[in-house]
Amino acid sequence: MKARKIAGKGKGCAYCASGCNRNATVIGRYGSNVRNKLMKCRHCGRKYSETYGTVFSGSRLTPNQLRSVLRLMFMGMSIRETALTLKLAPDTVFRARNRLKSHLDAEILSIFRRMGFTKVLKKGLAKHLAGQRFC
Repeated sequence: MKARKIAGKGKGCAYCASGCNRNATVIGRYGSNVRNKLMKCRHCGRKYSETYGTVFSGSRLTPNQLRSVLRLMFMGMSIRETALTLKLAPDTVFRARNRLKSHLDAEILSIFRRMGFTKVLKKGLAKHLAGQRFC
């Protein structure tokens, strides 16, 4: 793959925060089925992953699997039921749920605050997102 190819959408450089991926080139791909891009910043010259700093960074699950875990979590399925449905280990689902939960907490709270639902935040949402390891 040629290094001249300009990268797609994303946050930009993980180190110098150069703004957008137009300042980066794709220098390779890695992972199963070569789904992740390895990028090089034109500004500082450092290499970084396309998923660095996102909910997908460091995860071996595909984005579709993480979406399925999230969907089943909001449908009210337990960790074991989700693991059986997706044919994953319960520990994997637990880690994925916690990874998604940590990223979603801040987003959901900011949306609810903007809409003025402070009472809902105190009652139902905290209880729903708390969860236990094996339900």
